[in-house]
Amino acid sequence: MIELRKVSYAFKGSENDETKAISDIDLEIRQGEFIILLGANGSGKTSLLNLIAGTLEPQTGKIMAEGHDITKLKEHKRCKWIARLFQNPLSGTAPDLSLLENFRIASLRTKFKGLKIGTDEKFRRKVREHVSQLGLGLEMKLDQAVGTLSGGQRQAITLSMAVMDDAKILLMDEPTAALDPKTSEIFMSLTSRIIEERKLSCLFITHQLKNALKYGERIIQLERGKIIRDIQGDKKSKLSLPELFMWFGQ
Repeated sequence: MIELRKVSYAFKGSENDETKAISDIDLEIRQGEFIILLGANGSGKTSLLNLIAGTLEPQTGKIMAEGHDITKLKEHKRCKWIARLFQNPLSGTAPDLSLLENFRIASLRTKFKGLKIGTDEKFRRKVREHVSQLGLGLEMKLDQAVGTLSGGQRQAITLSMAVMDDAKILLMDEPTAALDPKTSEIFMSLTSRIIEERKLSCLFITHQLKNALKYGERIIQLERGKIIRDIQGDKKSKLSLPELFMWFGQ
C-alpha cells in the first residue's frame, strides 16, 4: 500500500516564481487497486506519478509504502517494486536490440551487474514463457529487433518487461495515446488482465474517457494539483460517458 500525506510540489520558474504542480494531496493506493487518473493538461497527473516513482521529491508531506517512510528514497531504489510505462512506444525499449536482449537489460534493472550478463538457454526459456502469456505470438520472435515490431507490440513488450520480476506498483502515463483504437483496446484488455493476475496496484493516466469507464474500479480527477473527485465502487460503475464529459465542461 502507498500513502501520500499532505504532499506538495512546485516547479520553480524565473525570479523565484513557483508553479504549484501538486498541492497538499492525501491519497491511499491499496494493494491490487486499478485507479484511472483523469485531468486536463497541467493538472498534475504526471507530477503525481513522478513523486510516487521518486523522480521528484516532495517539498512538503510524506510518502509511505507499507508503513515505511520512502519520501527521500531515490528512484533507483524504488524501481525494485515500482514499474513505469510511458506514452511513446519508443521510450521503453532499445529498438536495435532483440526482444531477448531487451528482456535481459530489464532483468538487470534491480540487480547487481556483474560480468555474467549474457542470455543463456535458461533465461531464454524464462522469457519465452513470460512473453507467451501476452497471447500475441511474440515468443516466436525473441531474436527479432524490437524496432521492427508495431507500436502496440512494443508497448506490450514494455509492459511485460516492467512486471517480470517483483513489481508491486505499476505507473502508466497515457500508454495508449500513440496506438490506434483496435490496438489500444487489445492493450487495455491485456493490461487489465495482468493487473488482476499479479494483484498490482496501478495508477493509469488517460484522456480516453471510454477506457476510464470500462477499466479500473476507481477514478481520481485532478485539477490544479488537487484531487477534486475520487469515485470508486458502485458509484464508479454507475458513471456514464456524458457525466465524465461534464466534469471537463464545468
